Amino acid sequence: MKKLAVILLCFILILGGGIYFASGLILARVSDKLLDYLTESVKIPNLEYTRPSFGSVSWSSWNAVKWTDVLLDARLVRSEVVKDTEDISLTVSEVTVSVENFSRRTILLRAGGLSVKAKEKEPGVDHPGAAYGLEGGSFETIIDFNGLGMTGMLAQLGSFKEEIQRFTTLGVTKIPLSFSANAKFEIQGKPCSAKISVENRGEEYRLLMDRGDLEKISALLIGKKPNPVDLDVIARNPMKAPLLIKIRDKAEAAALLSVQQNPKFPEDAYRHTLWSYLLTKMYGEQFAKEVTDAHEAYADEEEIQKQGIVNWTSASYQDLVNNALGRQYATLGYPESDILERVLFDPAIIRDNEAVKRFNAADYERMKPVNFKPEQGRGKS
Repeated sequence: MKKLAVILLCFILILGGGIYFASGLILARVSDKLLDYLTESVKIPNLEYTRPSFGSVSWSSWNAVKWTDVLLDARLVRSEVVKDTEDISLTVSEVTVSVENFSRRTILLRAGGLSVKAKEKEPGVDHPGAAYGLEGGSFETIIDFNGLGMTGMLAQLGSFKEEIQRFTTLGVTKIPLSFSANAKFEIQGKPCSAKISVENRGEEYRLLMDRGDLEKISALLIGKKPNPVDLDVIARNPMKAPLLIKIRDKAEAAALLSVQQNPKFPEDAYRHTLWSYLLTKMYGEQFAKEVTDAHEAYADEEEIQKQGIVNWTSASYQDLVNNALGRQYATLGYPESDILERVLFDPAIIRDNEAVKRFNAADYERMKPVNFKPEQGRGKS
């Protein structure tokens, strides 16, 4: 009888081990098929990526599957405004999918140890100043299939895919999720870092950059500092933050070079027109208007006075008009090389010595931005 019990126990152990080993093989095969499908069907604008790979897959518990050492190589394609591409490598220490509620068919997706690193460029290749890394990232979201048939579940997955694409490109989604990481990037040749996290605002979950970290970065910048409302716009758009500063610097450098070559050149008109033009080419007309309006709504009057401009209202009107023309030039498809000439000869442009004479009170009331207030006071930047 004892021999029979030992033989039965050994049989159960061997059978259990075989089932566990076979389930591991099945999980690996299913995972490979899933990755093939995702690579083929999930397309993210301006991102080209290879098929992801993983180190291992196993049951982490009776209701959860865990993948380790997930790796994805990708290429981020820039627009014509910042003529460049960036090769990146994304790694995730662990990805877990678990069934949290069988009756409601609720799935929990969790990722930990997420990092993004930019691959080193060849010597002499200019870096556009984009975010080149994330460290210590964590992500969690729930997918609820409650009450849905197969067709509804497929539609839910399709909607989830679109929202994840929106989140990775715009930093905004309607999917309830949590995410945090430390962003690493370079601005004006200086390495910087800032914490990013997700905040629920109404029906949206928005990626935000820590404003305190932004203030520290701003203090290191060469040239004119972003004002408090500028910082709020950057904090709300962490996916765009480094390039927003890069575009601003590009417009300022081009205007400064032009006035150095010709002291009578309308520097302010060119800087605002080119800045608005580049923002529109990069991010579209609506976002460009949001950025430039926020800046104008919190204009530094003390700085204007230092430059000898007494009538701030007319100076603000000049900038608003030229910002609008910059957006118009971009939407009409004018090349960047044409902007300088248009600033010099387009009669619609308000040049630096024309601000007071060209001021239109009614038009200014129509154009002036309102309700832009910094979230942490209006101290001088």
